[in-house]
Amino acid sequence: MHVCMMEYRVKEEYREDYLAWVEEMGGLEPQPLLYEGTDQQGLFVEIWSADSEEAAHRIQDAARAGEAPWSKLPLWVNGKINAWSFRQINARI
Repeated sequence: MHVCMMEYRVKEEYREDYLAWVEEMGGLEPQPLLYEGTDQQGLFVEIWSADSEEAAHRIQDAARAGEAPWSKLPLWVNGKINAWSFRQINARI
């Protein structure tokens, strides 16, 4: 299993637009997990499941380039969209 994780900070003046956009994205498949920092409001993390390393990299590249469904996101982000791909390691910590 692979995932693509993205992290970005949404400008406060665009918070409501961003949250409305998140609601619109609710029907996407696969459905991403979305988190907001508890001690850093406006800092968001998206986690997307992917079937392969290539699929995770496609998600990563599309988000960084501002392609659909992220085409509106670059307008609202303070700084850049950080994105990484990961593969699952079955190890005990």
